[in-house]
Amino acid sequence: MKKRKIIPIIALSTILGMGVVSITSCGNETTNPATYTVTYQESSDYTITGLESSYSSGATVSFTVTVNNSAKEIDSVAVNGSKLSGTGSYSFKMPSENVTIVVTLKDKATDPAPVEGELTAKVTSSAIYVGRTITLEVKFNGGAVNSGYTVTSADSTIVSVGEDGVITALKAGSTVLTVKYTSEGKEYTTTVNITVEEDPFESGEAISTLKKESAVNLVDAVGGGVYNNTEGVYDKIDDVTFNYSFNNNFGFAGTYDDVAGYRQLGAFQAKKKTVDLVWTTETIKVDKIIVTYLNTYDTFDNPLPISVGETKISTPVIDTPEKTGVMNEGFEVNTFKALYDFNDAEGVVKLDGGEFPCYFASIEIFGEVTATNYTFKADINTTNLLVNNSYEITGKFGVTPVSNFTVSANDPSAFEINGATIKPLKTGDYTLTISYTDSNSKVYTDSISVTVSEDSIADKEVIETGKFGLWQQNRNETLYFNGLMAQQYYFGTTTNYSEAVTVTAYEAGENSVYLRITEGNSENKFIGARLNDGHNNIIMTDEPYEWTYNSQYDAYTTKLGENELFIGNSSYYDTLSLNDVNEITNIDANIAHLVQEGIVEFNASLPTTDLALNGTYTVTGKLNSTEVKEGLTVTASDPKAFEINGTSIKAIQEGSFTLTVTYTDGEKTYKDVLTVTVEEKNDGFVFTWKAGIGTISDDGNTLTFTMGEDMFDVKVEKNTSSSKPVNKYDDWRMYQDHLITISSEKVLITAVYFTDINNKEDVSFEAVSNNFTASNEDRDWTFKVNDPNGVESITFKPSKQVKTKEMIISYVEK
Repeated sequence: MKKRKIIPIIALSTILGMGVVSITSCGNETTNPATYTVTYQESSDYTITGLESSYSSGATVSFTVTVNNSAKEIDSVAVNGSKLSGTGSYSFKMPSENVTIVVTLKDKATDPAPVEGELTAKVTSSAIYVGRTITLEVKFNGGAVNSGYTVTSADSTIVSVGEDGVITALKAGSTVLTVKYTSEGKEYTTTVNITVEEDPFESGEAISTLKKESAVNLVDAVGGGVYNNTEGVYDKIDDVTFNYSFNNNFGFAGTYDDVAGYRQLGAFQAKKKTVDLVWTTETIKVDKIIVTYLNTYDTFDNPLPISVGETKISTPVIDTPEKTGVMNEGFEVNTFKALYDFNDAEGVVKLDGGEFPCYFASIEIFGEVTATNYTFKADINTTNLLVNNSYEITGKFGVTPVSNFTVSANDPSAFEINGATIKPLKTGDYTLTISYTDSNSKVYTDSISVTVSEDSIADKEVIETGKFGLWQQNRNETLYFNGLMAQQYYFGTTTNYSEAVTVTAYEAGENSVYLRITEGNSENKFIGARLNDGHNNIIMTDEPYEWTYNSQYDAYTTKLGENELFIGNSSYYDTLSLNDVNEITNIDANIAHLVQEGIVEFNASLPTTDLALNGTYTVTGKLNSTEVKEGLTVTASDPKAFEINGTSIKAIQEGSFTLTVTYTDGEKTYKDVLTVTVEEKNDGFVFTWKAGIGTISDDGNTLTFTMGEDMFDVKVEKNTSSSKPVNKYDDWRMYQDHLITISSEKVLITAVYFTDINNKEDVSFEAVSNNFTASNEDRDWTFKVNDPNGVESITFKPSKQVKTKEMIISYVEK
């Protein structure tokens, strides 16, 4: 039980009932002041010390409160109900009354138990190479920690630690990274083991590098007449030859563009294919091969197997991938580096075909050239020569093309020789000797046997000379005949006018010609045709072949069996081929012509050929790749089916129709035909407002009117910064910075279309309501709402005055 402790203070005045007692002693008189008691509650939780035995009124009372219970702390100390200030030590003036001190304690505030956390750290690779960097990833309780941690290395000479967790490898060796992180006052620590290796990809200078910039495109090369050539296709820059094989319908091994800036090994799309990288004039020892390539996977699960002679490596060292871009198909791609360590293997370098395509940027071969056996080889595109025609001789020293050689004939009177160009002067069989002297003054020779004949059509009249070319509409490019065979049945093309062969048409009959290649590959060969196993094929022949000229289509045709065929394009093979003449009336037919300059082609287009009833569309035209804006006219096969205003058409009748679009450029007129289908769309409706606006309310600052039987409300509000008044002209004028709102309570707006008849090129619109996107083609504006379900209203303002006589609103029902 707590006991109340009373400090006795003698107060005679209380005992005697007197305020003052005077005591006289030895002649002195003294007055004693009144004294009062101090009371407090005793407790084992605290101790009060420092109080005197008595206090008179006005005296200073000081004391100390010590808390004995560690779970408690002072809440308040009060004297007669008045709280004292202090933190353990207190004082007050003694009043003229007894005093009670009350000490109140409270429980101490307890800190929450610390939460145990888990600190983890890892690097993007536990083994890294000298000079490379890796990133340290730090996590606390699974969440990423981007700052506030420290990293130290047990050996700072092996790796350096930079900002943002970037670790740089300095030299080979092993070290331990210590990561520290503090959370809520507690420090956490974790470690990461790091091993740094010498960079195996730093192999010095490659003896040969096949790069994406210099690699021969073998699709073109095979199409260029080297099909089944056992010497392969030589990469002219990097001393590498591709050998390839052909296997029925599986295609051929080679390279072709598919991802911008990279080449794809075609062998990876054919079954049981290989691509050989060989030196035709040198023997080498291969130390390492480094292939840099792309793949759509995070890890390359199907590595590229490579062999050198009998040594094959299927699983190379794969470097860490990095996201680098997006392929044409939309897949993300990674860059990989693969290292193949062959340790001085000898033999042909072979890339084995696999199941998946591999896009490569470079193939670097490191090693040593151990022997050289250079040879000189001369060539001519045909050995069957014609009198008074010119031919060009080419030469290679090893694998390098050279031109500083000399040509001689066993009968000097039979040829006119000018450098590498020869012109036969008489018929017969001859031998040409070609000599080349290298930088060490060593002479190499080669010989070519030729037969010279009279030109059977030398006396024929030349009808025209030019290059076979056509405008290929599905690719939007011009293709020219390069005279080289591709895929056995079709002849290759080029988009470069200067690379096309020159063809001369000689008179054969009243309406027929002989077509001869007079410049380029296969000079003096005639263009012919042949029916072979159901295939209609263009061929090269030494004998004249007669073609009929069709003036209506400017096409050369021939009869094979019961069919009449014309020289055109096979879009599947992207080459020139023979096509049935019945297809020539098809607007998509690509007809080859003899032209004296680059082909000029006109193409018309619509945003879509699937038109909506009452929809309005704009016809555009391009001359080759240049858009034309003037000189276009549009006519319809059924004039009642369309309202046509210049290049703007409105479909007003359902059905299938053709639109003929003509373009006049000076004296030349071009034509294109578009086939369209018009039908009522069930998923939306179109309302067209024209000049003569409906109910109008105009107070000078705001113009409101209604369109379409109370379907749409339009409010034009004068902007406070604009001095232009609102107006109600027949041709609606939208003034600069006026706020325009188009709304409806009955339907949802999906798009708004109108034409600026002012034709101001620098006008723009601000989407004030931010729920639609504005676009402009020429002077036709489209406001397409961002919500595919439609919106109740849109608000916009023009940067300059815009005039329109018509507005089309697309909408859907609510």
